Amino acid sequence: MATVPGLLKVCETFVACIIFVFISDPNAYESHAALKWCMAVYCVCFILSAVVIVLCVGECTGCLPFPFSHFLSLSLLCSDQVC
Repeated sequence: MATVPGLLKVCETFVACIIFVFISDPNAYESHAALKWCMAVYCVCFILSAVVIVLCVGECTGCLPFPFSHFLSLSLLCSDQVC
């Protein structure tokens, strides 16, 4: 997480947490299908980023049955396809 992409991922996740706090009223976007889709995509990207950060901070990157670099590539691919 000490590299520029790692710091950007931490900043992205922090900003997502702040956004989730301010979007605590679902009535604001309940009637708009496009906003529901945006929130769903944003949640998927947030979850993937949070998993990567937790694995790095918890030093559990070696616990995966495959190399961590493959996991990062897969999470990046999923985030790009969703977003």
